[in-house]
Amino acid sequence: MVFAVYCHAVMTMIFFSEFPFDNVCLKTHKLGESAPTLDFRVYREAQEMYNVTTDLIHERCDQTITGRLLGMFAGGSVMRDNMYGKQAKVVQMYVYLVLGLTAILFIAGFGAGMVMGCWHLFKGAYKSEGDANSQHFTTCDILAYIPFIRHSNLAFPLIVCDVRSFEPKYLAFDLSEIESKLGVEEGSLYSAQSLMNKAELPGYSEEEMAQLFSEIKYYPPPEGLVELPDSDIKVPQEEEA
Repeated sequence: MVFAVYCHAVMTMIFFSEFPFDNVCLKTHKLGESAPTLDFRVYREAQEMYNVTTDLIHERCDQTITGRLLGMFAGGSVMRDNMYGKQAKVVQMYVYLVLGLTAILFIAGFGAGMVMGCWHLFKGAYKSEGDANSQHFTTCDILAYIPFIRHSNLAFPLIVCDVRSFEPKYLAFDLSEIESKLGVEEGSLYSAQSLMNKAELPGYSEEEMAQLFSEIKYYPPPEGLVELPDSDIKVPQEEEA
């Protein structure tokens, strides 16, 4: 509703300022000189034939106000010489109204963003994405980022990488029970779900397939590593002097 009022004020300002919409203005003249007029005989002939009421010479001009609004900030004026008194007063009133509404809408719409943007240039605004806890990665049900292709007609998603470089436990689905029921080699069904295999890409060598697909690198923990709860970890303290 506020924007509708603003549009109404702008259009009213345009209608009043550009009336009578003929793009005809008095011919300009230098300061101190009298306005150019028609020859008396030409004026009398035009008066008789076309009912002309003035001998002042007019010329084609641009009556649009939008271009003159910017000139106000440089000391210009939006008024035209051929505006009559009431028209000039109404246009002036609407010009100030439109400029005021423009400032209000600009401050309301962008003021807070500009102020906070400048504020954050000097004052940081940190927002935590989560809270740290004492759980270790190996004890949590955390899934690694592995590229998949999912579809409603697929029982399991297609894996778009080399499944030999990481453990299947980091996938979003489990095929171990199906492998044990079918009595197939462990990990064979995961390879079948991967697009990086000879059945999907016949004629491609191992090197060529490795260039097409990314590798999910897995770094296993050192052998024999035992992770202790944070409460059992003792931090060495400096000896007192």
